[in-house]
Amino acid sequence: MDLKEASYIISIYRNKNITKAARELFISQPSLSRYLQNVERQLGFSLFHHVGNEYLPTGNGKKYLEYAFRIVQLGKEWEAECLDLQREHTGELTISIPLMRSSCLIPETYPIFHQHYPAVTLQLYEKTHVISEELLLNDTIDFAVYNPVSMLPTLEYIPLRKEPFCLVCRKGHPMEACAVEDEEAPYPVIQLKDCSTESFILHVPEQNSGHLARQLLESEHLIPQILLQTHSTEVAVSLAASGMGLAFAPETYVKKMKRTLELSCFCIGKPYASVQLMAVYRKGKYLPAYARYYIELLKQL
Repeated sequence: MDLKEASYIISIYRNKNITKAARELFISQPSLSRYLQNVERQLGFSLFHHVGNEYLPTGNGKKYLEYAFRIVQLGKEWEAECLDLQREHTGELTISIPLMRSSCLIPETYPIFHQHYPAVTLQLYEKTHVISEELLLNDTIDFAVYNPVSMLPTLEYIPLRKEPFCLVCRKGHPMEACAVEDEEAPYPVIQLKDCSTESFILHVPEQNSGHLARQLLESEHLIPQILLQTHSTEVAVSLAASGMGLAFAPETYVKKMKRTLELSCFCIGKPYASVQLMAVYRKGKYLPAYARYYIELLKQL
């Protein structure tokens, strides 16, 4: 198996279709079909079941693909390191980052990055942390940016910043009277037990913010009155600003939305609740110089 062979078979696997894979590889469909037949003849077994219009890997095909992905990844890592050795500032940087987090961080960092590496293109996957971890493990991306709930042994984590996980409501909400100043906290501090009669707009539990909010509520033995569950921080915070209830969000998101919304913001408990933003990449993966530079930019925010 060489790099070309591995790339061709992986393309068939990802597209589940010879015609689509051939289009992706810029070769003709008959040529790719013959190529697959030759590989299978040399191996002595089939790599795919042909089910309807789809090509699905056989048991032997799955084992083959494990090695094929390793070969392709080694090829990518060598190309990246070779470029570093040649001091050529060219390439493609792929980052996965939640959509709302992207709107806060990319405008602050990409102009500086582009000025330093004008020949490096940036590709964004604006996905949730669950999808980001999948993209990391199959080497689709260089690194991801998110707040991990738990850490996987197959991934490396670089701390970027720690920030308050805030409770927000409309300006002038009666909850403001329950908050107390604390010199160790950037915002007045509120106890969730004082919010037992309030309605909440929560992120869905599959999201990190939704998971953490439920943990905080459970730690106070509260069964929240959930007005709405959403994937969107913008929806949650906007509804809170309109007086519909209380919402949770990392400080970065709140600062951005306070520019256009009348919000009161609180730290939660003592020590106050916080989230740790991380840059995450696959353990053992070679990060080119431009990827390491972008991570350093993110640290400086």
